[in-house]
Amino acid sequence: MEKGCAGYIKKKRSRNLAIILAFAVVIVGLIVAGLILFKTKNNYCTLLAVVLCLPAAKFVVNYIVVKSAKPINKDFLEKLNSIDNAFILYDLIISGQNKPESVEAAIINGNNIYLYSKKINTKDSIITDINKFLKNVKINASINVVSDNLKFIEIAKNKSVDKNDIALIKKSEYVKKEFLNMCI
Repeated sequence: MEKGCAGYIKKKRSRNLAIILAFAVVIVGLIVAGLILFKTKNNYCTLLAVVLCLPAAKFVVNYIVVKSAKPINKDFLEKLNSIDNAFILYDLIISGQNKPESVEAAIINGNNIYLYSKKINTKDSIITDINKFLKNVKINASINVVSDNLKFIEIAKNKSVDKNDIALIKKSEYVKKEFLNMCI
């Protein structure tokens, strides 16, 4: 499942958990096999188990970050899906300088990005982080954070990209691609 699709957070959680459990089984299996085969903890199986702890830790950190993220509400998702807007993204985790922030939905209209989240703790910080990231790829964006779902639905209706405006569609696609690069 790609970033920006509804259900991404739940899928990423379950995938990371499955990988963590697989690593745990392999690591414990290697340690036990090393103890049984070599009758000492100083062996190649234990060495391999210790080396496997590093990539396992990466998935543990990813799981912790994704675990704290809030997926989009199903009723709200249905309302947004009923709107004909090709540039609505869902279930995003934006990596920022302070900490990752969970965003339930985002609308992209050219250089304008509208974020919906009731949970963003550091609103000014995340806007600064997004702008700084996008300026590196020569995008000067206007970022707005909305916490009222009715206002966000109204924005989704009003900021729908006209299918005949090829320049705006290309600009929105480029901003979407670069914005998703910032997301976990």
